[in-house]
Amino acid sequence: MSNLFQVCCKFVVFDTTGKNVLLCQRKWEADFDNTFSFSGGKIENSDQGIRNGMQREKNEELWVHCSLTLYQELCD
Repeated sequence: MSNLFQVCCKFVVFDTTGKNVLLCQRKWEADFDNTFSFSGGKIENSDQGIRNGMQREKNEELWVHCSLTLYQELCD
């Protein structure tokens, strides 16, 4: 059985001043080649929930020590 939909988490990463955000330029992705987007990606079946998936995506894409803050009022 295939998934009917996938959860995709994206991160808004601010610098220490709070005035600049980090954007990623996607490369070698069929649907998104050369487009700019926020960091993040799809939650995988092996993830133990959305927070675990977000942590994994952060570690994969950002490769830096930073903490996640989830603002539920801004999330769908």
